[in-house]
Amino acid sequence: MMLRPRRLAAIALLVLVSIACFMVRQGMEYVGVVLVVFVIMMPINLHRVVAKAVDGNSQFTDAKVLEFSPSQIVVTGPSRKTEQTWRRFKGFSEDDTYFYLHLSDNGLASVIPKSAFSSEQQQLFRRYAQARNA
Repeated sequence: MMLRPRRLAAIALLVLVSIACFMVRQGMEYVGVVLVVFVIMMPINLHRVVAKAVDGNSQFTDAKVLEFSPSQIVVTGPSRKTEQTWRRFKGFSEDDTYFYLHLSDNGLASVIPKSAFSSEQQQLFRRYAQARNA
């Protein structure tokens, strides 16, 4: 989310204004320092806000059961059941710990822990996700 073009443009503008403040002098250095601190705090605050939103929403933190087939993914939680076709997802990626099913181009993704699968299930899940999102 920090790498969105609009956010990067805002950060670049703040950095340029702070540099200008340092170059002008005449007491404007303090404004430059405040802007630099603001630029440094932006990613920290974004992380805190997103973490708080995730922790406070039971939809993200409740235990779930995931079932998948060649045509769809079914997620069942304590108060809901969601069925989605593989085509609903815009992309697929993974790291050492998680699978990511991208819901949009802005960084929003369904995160699925690999620990929920056996190694055979991981291979099958990977094959289905890559085939549908290739």
